[in-house]
Amino acid sequence: MCLGKFGMRNFQVTDTDYEFTPKLYYKSRVVTLLFMFMALVLYLLFSYFFLDYTFKKVLVVFSVSLIFGLEVVEDVFVAEFQRKDRLDIGLSLYIVRWCFILAVWSICIILSKNILISAIAGFSIGLIVFMIFMFFLHKIPLLQNPKKNKNDKSIKMLLMNCMPLCLSSILSIYLPHCGRYAIDFYMDDSSQAIFSYISMPIFAISLATMIIFQPMLKRMAVSWNQKDYRTFKRKFFQICGIIIIISFFVFILGFFFESPVLSFLYAIDLSPYHTEMMILLFAGSALAYINFCGLILVIFRKQKILMLLYSLIFLFSIFIMKIFVVKLGFFGITLGNTVILLILAGILFIYIMFYMEKYYKNK
Repeated sequence: MCLGKFGMRNFQVTDTDYEFTPKLYYKSRVVTLLFMFMALVLYLLFSYFFLDYTFKKVLVVFSVSLIFGLEVVEDVFVAEFQRKDRLDIGLSLYIVRWCFILAVWSICIILSKNILISAIAGFSIGLIVFMIFMFFLHKIPLLQNPKKNKNDKSIKMLLMNCMPLCLSSILSIYLPHCGRYAIDFYMDDSSQAIFSYISMPIFAISLATMIIFQPMLKRMAVSWNQKDYRTFKRKFFQICGIIIIISFFVFILGFFFESPVLSFLYAIDLSPYHTEMMILLFAGSALAYINFCGLILVIFRKQKILMLLYSLIFLFSIFIMKIFVVKLGFFGITLGNTVILLILAGILFIYIMFYMEKYYKNK
C-alpha cells in the first residue's frame, strides 16, 4: 500500500498553489496502483514457490490487498477534499466504505468460517460502495481545478517529486517495528508475542496526536507558501506542545494502568514487563513527533532530506539493534527501539529549527 499511495497524500494536500492539477493526481494514482499490484504479484509468486505459501493463502492475501487497492484510489480523493478544506467529506467516504466492508466480512466469517470467502465478500461490497461514490464524485465542482491556467506538468514529474516520500513511508513503517524484526532474528515466538502486546501503546499516542495535526496540515502549508513565517512558527510550536502534553498524560495513565489493562486484554500477566512498557511510551511520543516533522518537511518540499534521514537511521538501526539484543536481551529490544526513534526525532527537530530560523531571519 505504500507503493500504491506513493507518499502522495501529504504532497497533494500541501500543494496549495496547484503546481499539479487534480486531474494529474488522479491519473498518477493509476500508475502507482500498477506499481502496488506488480510488487504484490511478485511477492506472492516468491512466497508460493520459496516460502511454502499454500494456494489458498496466496488468494487470501491477494483478496485482502484488493480491499486496500480501493483505499489507494480513494486516498487521492480524500486528499483533494482536504486540499479544498473539506477533509470531513473525504473521511466520511472512508468511514462509510469501511463500515460496509467490516459488516459484510463479519457476517461472512461467522456464517462460513472461511476467511477467503469473507475477504472476497468484503472486497465486493467495498467495490460496490466505491463505484457508487465515484458516480457522484466526478460531478462535484469541488474536485475540479480552481485555476484555469495551462499546466504542462507531467505524471512523471509528479512521481519523481513523490518518490522520496514513497521510500520514506516504507521506512517509517519499518522503524517503529524494528524491535519485531530483531526478535525474528535473535529470539523466539513467545518473545514476539509479548513485544506485540506491550508495543501497542506506541501507536496510540501517534494516532491521538495525528487527529490534531493532520487537519492543520493545509493551513500550515498556506502560511508557509504565503511567507507568513511568524504564523507558521507559532503553529509548529503549538503542535509540539500538544504532543508533549498528550504524551505526559498517557505516560501517567500508563504508569498506573497500562500493565493491568493489557494483561486483562491479552489474558496474560504482563506485570514483569512494566519497565519495558514505560520505555516504549517514550518511543510512542517520539513516533508522534517524527510523523509530525515528516509533514513539515513535505511543506518545505524537503522530501529528499526526509528520505536521507530515514535511510541513515534505518542503516543505524540494523547495527545498533543487534548490540542491544546481545547485551540486554528482551529489555534491549525495547530500549533499542526507543533510542532509534528518539535519535530520529532529535535530528528532525534540529533540522527544522535551523531551516525555519533561516527563513524567519531573511523575512
